[in-house]
Amino acid sequence: MSKKPGIAILATLLTVSVVANIFLGYMWWDASQPNVLAVVNEDTITTDFLVERILSRNKETQLNAIIEEILVEQEAKAVGVTVLENDVTKRLQEIKEALGGDDLYLRFLTDANVSEADLKDSIRHNLYIEKIILNQVPIDETAIVTYYESNKDLFQTPELRLVRHIFTISEADAKKAYAELARGEDFGSVAERYSVDPGTNQEGGLIGYMSIEDQWVGVTDVAFQLAKGTYSQPIKSDYGWHVVYVEDIREESNPEFSEIKDQVEQAYVDYLVSVYSEEMLQALKTNSNIKINI
Repeated sequence: MSKKPGIAILATLLTVSVVANIFLGYMWWDASQPNVLAVVNEDTITTDFLVERILSRNKETQLNAIIEEILVEQEAKAVGVTVLENDVTKRLQEIKEALGGDDLYLRFLTDANVSEADLKDSIRHNLYIEKIILNQVPIDETAIVTYYESNKDLFQTPELRLVRHIFTISEADAKKAYAELARGEDFGSVAERYSVDPGTNQEGGLIGYMSIEDQWVGVTDVAFQLAKGTYSQPIKSDYGWHVVYVEDIREESNPEFSEIKDQVEQAYVDYLVSVYSEEMLQALKTNSNIKINI
């Protein structure tokens, strides 16, 4: 899918890995919980076994992620930086909007193999980093405008179309699907019944927002000839047959600074985080007493 300016928010989100979060969870495992987590025939899976298995894979990387998380929280407390639940909720909503809505957000979680709780933890961690950096590197409108003038292309969006499709191997199946659509059946339901594309058929054929540059064989060219809310007749490609549906159209956008000031400011903050975060983390490690026993 085409990258949109707001997607830059995601670049620093998953700093703390899901495995690290899982490990932290087991460090504080409720003693009242059973030690045996599962029984597979005659074999048992215990809490200790699960933690050992997690630690056996990239344990240095996982430990470093946890150390950095703790250092950031300690520094935030020291300089009086707080992250409210409303801050996390607002950033999460920005992510959903940047991705194109709830369906595409859920796909992002699936593709990234993270839960919403894990994502919110990562958002909170990165908001701490962001606020600590802004405490050290204050910004003003002049800097934001300069960033905008130097990066206008980041805020220009080509025409985007939200596309679903039904992909079949045989023409007969494509025609059956088309006939059901012509009778007024919901496109997503028909896609789930007929489409054999494993990446989209369980999501009602949802591909997502695409630009003309996103060349899906048998889909893109057709999608950009359709009106919003319409679907194509069965179209043959080198791979099979396609029925294409355009659910929404976002017009090409080339906004002025005054129209997207808040968005530009957040993009500039993301840029500062990308520049200064490693330096900040290294300074925290250098100035801390860290003893590693593995």
